Amino acid sequence: GGCQEHDDFDVYNNKVVATARPDGKTCYDYFDLFGNELTSMDNSEYPVTGEWTVTGKPATFTGTIKFDPNKNTPYAQAQGMDVPGTYKFTWTVTRKDKSGNQVCTPVSATTVVERLGLTADADANTTSNVLQYCDGDDFNLSGSSVDGTVVEGQWTVESYTGGAKSTIHFGDETNSGQNSFATKVLGIDPGQQATLVWTVFYHDLQSCKAESSVTVKNRTIPATISGNRNAAGDKVLASTCTASTSLNAIDVSTKDGASGKWVKELSSYRGDITNENSNATTFNNMADGETVVLKWIVTTVSPLEQGGNLTCTDEDFRYLAGDGGDSFRRAVGTERDLRHRQ
Repeated sequence: GGCQEHDDFDVYNNKVVATARPDGKTCYDYFDLFGNELTSMDNSEYPVTGEWTVTGKPATFTGTIKFDPNKNTPYAQAQGMDVPGTYKFTWTVTRKDKSGNQVCTPVSATTVVERLGLTADADANTTSNVLQYCDGDDFNLSGSSVDGTVVEGQWTVESYTGGAKSTIHFGDETNSGQNSFATKVLGIDPGQQATLVWTVFYHDLQSCKAESSVTVKNRTIPATISGNRNAAGDKVLASTCTASTSLNAIDVSTKDGASGKWVKELSSYRGDITNENSNATTFNNMADGETVVLKWIVTTVSPLEQGGNLTCTDEDFRYLAGDGGDSFRRAVGTERDLRHRQ
């Protein structure tokens, strides 16, 4: 055989691959992106680089998306998605020679991110976060609407001045309206208030939520005549051996907007109230053999933010019965009716 010459040369597979994490949702203004690692494709002659770019964003977005720590890191966090909507992030892998010339066609993979956005309003009908009503009235809540399928909502009690929060109900005693944006609240006693929270959240991503609170005040101040009531609690039993009898009710003068007044249920009743505006006074000159019904009426006037006033009243009744003698009068009972007396 003759002499032979040959050259050694290396063959490189310069094909590149790009992958990105699956599409996702977030309720925050950031999202973690995962592009594929590049080290397995890299070589000294034809290095590989990767770059994240924003290839889609909401039409109303005017801000700037930043990649942390930088746009050339496969594992980067996209930050600044402050407008709800759809964003697209593309991971592009490129191979170049040492002179910077592109080798082969770059390959890309895209992650679509849905930036969720929720807002909640516990009182969508007004601008106030303090609502007032009178005892005996149905108080209707109006939270921001939800469709109940994609976005759901729930009412909860944050605080209650009248005792256990569990005494507050939504819709009815079984809380059938707890997930309805428009429902009734029950169980706020006269003179008490509750702070209620309306929370809206995505059905398939319940960690993504928004909350709003409203304080609901039952502005009726109870009218209560003092005395030892019977076992049922609906009567005050007392007696007197004079032509006059004392009248005593719980003072409401320290309650915001409240005032009390004693009145005869019928103007034809004989007898006189010494000081009708005092919770502690006397009733004099009642006629023999006549039953007199006296009322202690508490009126509460509360200014409303939208203008005007809310006026609430409550009544307690005291029955005085003449026993037929000039000097003997007997109080046979006090009956309480928070709403009206037939």
